[in-house]
Amino acid sequence: MKKGGFLGFLILGLFLVIVIVGLMVGALALKYLGTHEIKICSCDSCEKVPAGPLKTLGEYNASSVEIAKIVGDVVIKPGNSSVVVKSNLPIEVSVDNSTLFITCSNCSEYKNGRIIIEGNISKLEVGKILGTLEIYAPLKEVKVDSVLGELDGYSYIDEFRAEDVLGEVNIKVRKSVEIEKVLGEVDVEVPEEYKAELSVGKVLGEVHNSSEGDKGKVEVRVSKVLGELSVENE
Repeated sequence: MKKGGFLGFLILGLFLVIVIVGLMVGALALKYLGTHEIKICSCDSCEKVPAGPLKTLGEYNASSVEIAKIVGDVVIKPGNSSVVVKSNLPIEVSVDNSTLFITCSNCSEYKNGRIIIEGNISKLEVGKILGTLEIYAPLKEVKVDSVLGELDGYSYIDEFRAEDVLGEVNIKVRKSVEIEKVLGEVDVEVPEEYKAELSVGKVLGEVHNSSEGDKGKVEVRVSKVLGELSVENE
């Protein structure tokens, strides 16, 4: 290839990367801003208030949890049959048909906000979160949409779905995982002696799949990721 042709190819590649990054960040920002009021005020009046110490807000009978519109970190822990909610934010909590709903209208006014959910739940659905999401409980199903922050799963999840994540994704999966539109590294861990059936589309980064075994298969589908993808055994 001639020097001029190679330089043109390199410039085109860099341009495409910049465009993709801009589109992903712009889409995430628009989704987030669309669910929060934009307040115009002086710097003093807009200064965030410390969220303070954690408080137990109540115990609820629920098998699934849905969380949306949160500015702060969210932690999911295993527990007994009742679901205990702790937070230092003015969150709104309700229960309908065994599903616990958590949202917050004024969380953006606080800093160091945190929500801890502890209980025996099987399903988690999270949307529009500005902060980290940590999952320590083994769950059957997890759906994540629009997270500006790191996502870490420390226990195995049967089925995991994530879309529009600006941050690293580290997850343990037992049956299937589908990840789309991520700006950051993706690390998927499958059980020992399980092999991942990997399907990849439009990943701008290195792809590694070292999983192997004959005990079972885990379906892994990943697309539109700007960052390294790694799939490995526990």
